[in-house]
Amino acid sequence: MINILQQFQVGQKVCIREMGAGWHVQVISVEQDAPVLVEVNPEYIVLDDDAAGVKMRIPVHLIRTGELPAEFTATPAAA
Repeated sequence: MINILQQFQVGQKVCIREMGAGWHVQVISVEQDAPVLVEVNPEYIVLDDDAAGVKMRIPVHLIRTGELPAEFTATPAAA
């Protein structure tokens, strides 16, 4: 099994998206406004979203990485 935590470092900005029974987490460029990774633990990661005033802890077993499935990237059509 690949250790998904190897790609995460404290201080990185990430994009997160809820995916039913888990979370898709992807590192993004520093210029974008996004949650910051503040802790990497063998059992979880902690994200700090200053804009929303929220800290979030995501257990490792709920984290998915890689390409985001198409059904989660499609933007809703305008009504």
